[in-house]
Amino acid sequence: RPSYTPAMRQKISVCGLLGRKEEASHWVRRLLAVNPGASVSWFRVFWQQPLRHNPNLLAKFLEGARLAGLPEGEQMPP
Repeated sequence: RPSYTPAMRQKISVCGLLGRKEEASHWVRRLLAVNPGASVSWFRVFWQQPLRHNPNLLAKFLEGARLAGLPEGEQMPP
């Protein structure tokens, strides 16, 4: 499904971590077209609970999203 946001979030993070800036930018635009409120802060809130036992994985996931160019967004409470 071209608008399946969980896959887009994964793709964005992986592309960011691999340094694939052009591909990452493409997926960030696609995600924001489907979910305009997506941001690094939103990713953190969404993934914090499922990844609570692996904070290093969460940090890597967020780093990849930042490197991909996903907007930071508003600071949300933990």
